[in-house]
Amino acid sequence: MRRLELNDATYRKVVASTENILRRLLVTKRYDSISNFLDLYEEYKRSGCGSLRDLYERYEATTRPQALGDTCVGLALELMRRWQCLESRFPGLRAATCLMSCEETVPYVCYDSEVCAGPFDLLAPDKEHVMVGVHITLNGRLGILIADPGYHVARTITVMVDQQSPHTGWFNHITEPEQIKDYSYSFCEGSLSYVLWKEVINREGKYKYTTSLIYVGRPYCGGITVTEKRNLVYKLKSLVHRAHNGVSIAGLYVFLNTPFRDAKINLFYYSKKAKIKKKYNLRKFQDIASVEENILKKINICNARMELPGGKLLTIINKLAKALSDESFTNQCNEINTYIIQCSI
Repeated sequence: MRRLELNDATYRKVVASTENILRRLLVTKRYDSISNFLDLYEEYKRSGCGSLRDLYERYEATTRPQALGDTCVGLALELMRRWQCLESRFPGLRAATCLMSCEETVPYVCYDSEVCAGPFDLLAPDKEHVMVGVHITLNGRLGILIADPGYHVARTITVMVDQQSPHTGWFNHITEPEQIKDYSYSFCEGSLSYVLWKEVINREGKYKYTTSLIYVGRPYCGGITVTEKRNLVYKLKSLVHRAHNGVSIAGLYVFLNTPFRDAKINLFYYSKKAKIKKKYNLRKFQDIASVEENILKKINICNARMELPGGKLLTIINKLAKALSDESFTNQCNEINTYIIQCSI
């Protein structure tokens, strides 16, 4: 992988320029893992095959550049496209920029990073997430710049091999009444191929620690064919509108691994600086005409906060209700998701 050679002055300019475009992307492109899931369901119904696994094996996933939003894959690819305008100011940026794969909550971090030459040495790595990386040398020191629009990170992160300035280190990603989330990125000891992504979540004094593994040794070429397709059956589906600083302004999410009788749509939005959170039984939305007026009012507020066309959010929820009420389909999604997880352990 080629490296972008920087000095102190050009480093600051590259970080400022890439971060400015990243923040603009967060505002203009929503995170959306619902639309592709609904496309899969529509194809499942059209096929009439009954076996989702048979359909899934031949199904061709795709990103959605013209849709409501995109997943981490589409957002990362779009960010790389937008960064191309910087090539004239920073020659070599394009050649040093690549898609990077990430395995979240890795159980055997030391083995994967120290023993394996790369994910290709593993039987079945679970590439759930992607980011964008720029390999750099800063006054001769090795490092990498990381951008993660899929997780709403509103900054270009600097990861230096020696962990000396301007290494980003720990920083706060989210501060909300219900949780505080901090991130840190560093190269694995003795390896230039892996970066450790550490996360600490504080929920009312209860701490949760997770470690994910980013492979930076080679460009990732399986973003659509592997990660996008893998995430079609992932248990969490969401549609989120973000601010330039990465704050989630409004959105909804739903889990697939819940029986439909108990399935709930989780709606959130900010109103007068307060975060409003609502949960509704998804079965209420199978028939739009029967939805209560007070619920419609909340959905319309969220629709406006997300800057969607009038009535769009209600239509999406209705489609989700129909898809999740098909428990043969959702059960098969959960079975495929579990199979993928088991293969990668």
